[in-house]
Amino acid sequence: MYFPFVVSSLNGKVVVLREKKSKNEYRFVKKKYPYLKSVYGILIDDFLEKYAYRRKLSPKQAQLTDALLDLKRIGKLYQKQDEEIPEKIDLVLTNGQKDFEMKLPLSREKHDWFHLGSLRYQKEMKTFFRDKNFDLSQLDQWLTDSIAYLAIPAMQSYRRNTKLEAYLKNTIEKSRNAKALIVDLRGNGGGTREILNTLSAYFVQPEQSPWVANVAHVRIDQRLDEDMSSMRGRFLFNYDSEFLSDDDRAAIDAFNKNFKAKYNFDKQKFSNPFYMVLNSGEKPLKTPVYLLVNEESFSAASVFTSAFKGLPNVKIVGVTTNGSSGRSVRFYLKNSNIRVKLSTMLSFQRNGKTLDGNGTRPDVLIERREAQVLGQKDTQLEDLIEIINDN
Repeated sequence: MYFPFVVSSLNGKVVVLREKKSKNEYRFVKKKYPYLKSVYGILIDDFLEKYAYRRKLSPKQAQLTDALLDLKRIGKLYQKQDEEIPEKIDLVLTNGQKDFEMKLPLSREKHDWFHLGSLRYQKEMKTFFRDKNFDLSQLDQWLTDSIAYLAIPAMQSYRRNTKLEAYLKNTIEKSRNAKALIVDLRGNGGGTREILNTLSAYFVQPEQSPWVANVAHVRIDQRLDEDMSSMRGRFLFNYDSEFLSDDDRAAIDAFNKNFKAKYNFDKQKFSNPFYMVLNSGEKPLKTPVYLLVNEESFSAASVFTSAFKGLPNVKIVGVTTNGSSGRSVRFYLKNSNIRVKLSTMLSFQRNGKTLDGNGTRPDVLIERREAQVLGQKDTQLEDLIEIINDN
C-alpha cells in the first residue's frame, strides 16, 4: 500500500502534491496548507525518524529525500516494523499558522515525484549508464549568454563507453571561450573516478598542481592484495607508490602539515593513508567552472565534487551532496548467513571531514524553489545562470 499523494520537500519541509494531467507536473493538494505536519498524530519529523530511517546518518537534505522515497511505500514501512498496515491514513496539513485535517484510504498505486533538477529522472539521460552506444551529444549545450553546459548523469567507465573520454576532452575544448562552464552532477549516483581523473587535467591550474584531493584509509583486516587493487582503481595510492612522483610526494608533505582528520578511528584497524593527487595538464581550462550538485549526487559524484572544492577557478553550487564514499563490501554473518553491507574505507575530504555522513557543502547555496518542486522549470539552473551573469 502506498501514500495517497506525491511527497517532496521545499525549504526543508515536506510538501504534499497531486499529479497534474500534464506529464511530470504537480499542484499542492491544499494550496493554503502546503506542508505535511503529522501522520497519525505523529509529527512528520518524528514519523520519519521512527519508520524511514534507512540513511539516518546522511547529510540533512539527503536524509529527508531518502526518507520521502520510503514514505511513498508507507505499507512497507509498517511491515518492517512488524505492525499492521492501517486501511486509512490520518494527515494534518499546515501553513505554519493554521492546520487542515484529512482522513483517507491508502493508495494501491504508487505516486512518484519526478525531480526536474535531477538527471536520473530525465528520460533522455536514464540510459547513459547502461547504454554503451548512448548519444553523448545530448550531454552538452550552449545556454544563454555564452555559458557552456555539460551534464554528467553517472560516473560512467571508459570501458563501458569507449567514446566518452574523447567526447569529454572535445567538450572542454569547445568551452574555452565560454563565459563559464556548468557541470551538472545533480542526481548522479556515482560509478568510477575516471571522469574525475580526466577533467582534473583541465580544472587544476599549474599554481595548485599537484593537488591533494582525497585521503583514505582502508580496513587492514581485509585481504591486502584486493585492497591495493581496489584503491588503484580509485586513483588512490600510498605515499611510496610508483604511481606518485616526487612532486606529488612533496605536495602530500605540504598538505599534511595542516591536514587533521576530524574523525577518530583505531589506526591499528586501518591502513596507512592513501592519497588521490591531481595534476594540471598541458592545457588547463581558464574558464570559470561551476559544479551544480544536489543531495542525490552520490558516491563517486560526491568524490568528484569534494576533489575540486577549494580550487579558485571552481565553485560548488546547489545543496550539500549525499557524500557516501565508503567502499562498501557485502558480508555474510557466520551463524545466521544474513547478508550485510558495510563500509570498509574512511574517505576524507581536504577539510578533514569524512565524505560519509557529511557530504560536501556548496560554496554557493542554491535550493530549489516552488516552481521546480511543481515540475514547472529548473529554478536552480536559472538561479545559477543569473549568478554567473552578475559576476
